[in-house]
Amino acid sequence: MKIVNKTHYRTRDLRRFAVAVVREELPAPHAKHVTVTFKYTRGTRANGSSGTAYGRYDCTVRLSRVPEKVRKDDLVHVLRHEFGHLKGLKHRDMSDRYRRRGTWTARNKEIAESLSLAVKLLAPKVTTNQRRSSRLTIAQEAVARWQRKVKLATTKLKLWQRKVRALERTLEQAAQEPQKENDA
Repeated sequence: MKIVNKTHYRTRDLRRFAVAVVREELPAPHAKHVTVTFKYTRGTRANGSSGTAYGRYDCTVRLSRVPEKVRKDDLVHVLRHEFGHLKGLKHRDMSDRYRRRGTWTARNKEIAESLSLAVKLLAPKVTTNQRRSSRLTIAQEAVARWQRKVKLATTKLKLWQRKVRALERTLEQAAQEPQKENDA
């Protein structure tokens, strides 16, 4: 199973939820081709979780941006419901197992309580002075690199200038030698 996480929740935790439910819902050959995409709900005041299944292998589960609004048992229910769609079930064919009623709500809560859903740790924000300091280091390295290129170019220029002078002297000498032969 492939998990695509477009939220700030930890991918490892979301994978554990999906694996716990897929083991009960889908046969292994089918489950290994499934892709579950986790996104945010569209509204800013949205509660809980919702989902969409399309085709036989892809589904999207939407979660609230606010961690306190995400109910883990609701997430388990939505995953179970969407995996039911991936099995080919329509709403009219779904039993209580795929709805928010019956004995399956207890099973969903049992799975939800055994798992955690944490938020990813965000990297500390880089301050303006830290950014300026790193830019200064990069600029200093570039100056050193270009100074080396200037030194190399100067050396090569001197070499070619010496070569030009030597060839010019050779040509002058060659031009004067035929005149000496004509004079004699």
